[in-house]
Amino acid sequence: MRHVPLVPGFEAPRALVLGGIRLAVLGLADLEPDFAAVTESEAELLGLFGGDWPRGLTRHDDAVDLGWHEREFRIATSFAWSLWAGDAYVGSAYIYRDPDAPGAACAAHWFRTGFADAVARDGFRAAWRAFVAGWPFERVTFLEPGRAPDVVHHAAPPGTAGATPS
Repeated sequence: MRHVPLVPGFEAPRALVLGGIRLAVLGLADLEPDFAAVTESEAELLGLFGGDWPRGLTRHDDAVDLGWHEREFRIATSFAWSLWAGDAYVGSAYIYRDPDAPGAACAAHWFRTGFADAVARDGFRAAWRAFVAGWPFERVTFLEPGRAPDVVHHAAPPGTAGATPS
C-alpha cells in the first residue's frame, strides 16, 4: 500500500513543549490516561472530528485508535501528540490532511474536562497556532471543542515556529 506523507520531506518533532505543555507522540503507551481523559470529556469532544466519536468508546476501540495514530506518525501521513502538564495527561493534539481541500490541513486539540488551568490552555493555544503556522500548508482549519472552526490562509515554509524541543 502506498502512503503519501502529509508534508513530503518534512520530519515532525516527536516531542516538544508549546506554551508550557509537553507534547509526545500519541500511541499505545498512552492507553490508560487517554481512555480516562476521553471518557471524562466525552460531552465536550462529541462532533470535534465529525460523527459521534467518542460516544460508546471502549478501551479496545481506544487502543486501536492509538495504534493507528502511532503508525500514521511513523509513516508521516498525519501527526498526533499527547499533551502533558507535568506528569498529568491533559489532552491531545493532531495535524492531519483536510479531506475537503488539497494542500490544506486540520489542526485539532482538546483538553480533558478536569484540566481547568485557563492560563496553560491559552498559552498552549497561542503556541500551537504559531507552531502550525510554520508548516507548509496553504490553509489550516483549527479545531477545538467549544469554538467554531477557524480557517487561516497562509503560505509558510517548512519549520517548527514557536516550538521548543524537549
